[in-house]
Amino acid sequence: VRDAGAIRRLSATLGHEDPCVRRAASAMLGESTVDDAVLQTALADPSPRIREAALHAVGHAERPTLRTRSEALLGDRDESVATMAAWALGQLEDAASVGPLAAALERGGTRLRATAAWALGEIEDTKAVPALRKALRDREAAVRAEAADALGDIESPEPAEDLERLVGSDPDRRVRLEAIQALGDIEVARSAPALAAVLDGSDIELSVAAAEAIANLDELAQAPAPLVRAASSGDPHLRHAVAHALGEIADPATVAALTRLLSDADPEVRRAAVEGLGEIGSRDAVPALTRALSDPDPEIRRAVAEALGEIEEE
Repeated sequence: VRDAGAIRRLSATLGHEDPCVRRAASAMLGESTVDDAVLQTALADPSPRIREAALHAVGHAERPTLRTRSEALLGDRDESVATMAAWALGQLEDAASVGPLAAALERGGTRLRATAAWALGEIEDTKAVPALRKALRDREAAVRAEAADALGDIESPEPAEDLERLVGSDPDRRVRLEAIQALGDIEVARSAPALAAVLDGSDIELSVAAAEAIANLDELAQAPAPLVRAASSGDPHLRHAVAHALGEIADPATVAALTRLLSDADPEVRRAAVEGLGEIGSRDAVPALTRALSDPDPEIRRAVAEALGEIEEE
């Protein structure tokens, strides 16, 4: 939006009683050619409704000149305003905001703490790791979950042990899931046992996430036993994730497990098994792969031919 009249109309709508109207107007205003001074004035408005909407505009505008004023609003007496300030700072992604957001992570209400944790993840600065590790022990599950997700975004190996503890002991399912995914983002091999322990449980979504996380771990030479056992799961999504993970690890000891998956009812599982055997490159897989050249799926037959070629090259 570049028209001056339209910008004035959007500015006047920041105090609208309908939150949907306010959000639409503030998003459009943030992406317009509005002068920073207009937003600065709105950020200081006596109405919390207008301050919150102005912060929403700042987040869409991504204007660094409004960062310090947005940081000051983290201490606003209205929690909705303070929470929106944290969101806006996450959108700005300036490492200078790590300190103010870390402070909000300790003193704010639940919504503010959770949003501050999210914002620190968006900024992706390792200086936020100590505050986020502390937030992993927050009394509220929503804050712990956002802190785990943020640490995954930052990808520092330092909090891996804390995240492993959450995977095994946190009472909230979403926290465990976020911790699993964060360990997959951090990618340290030492997390394999904690992730593999999830595979012995009955929660398929968590098991799939754990298998996918294990597939991402760097320098993992040996496949955990629970991962190999999960190849016989009754759930095709888990079998597919396991087959992919075994291929990424490329442990020759798992050739037999992958070979059994060549006859799986699910074509995606069969293809992942074929690709995994190609990654391992063991000649022990040649007989089973040769039989798989008669697979009814042409894409799988093509993958088998490629896998046999890779083994021949090895």
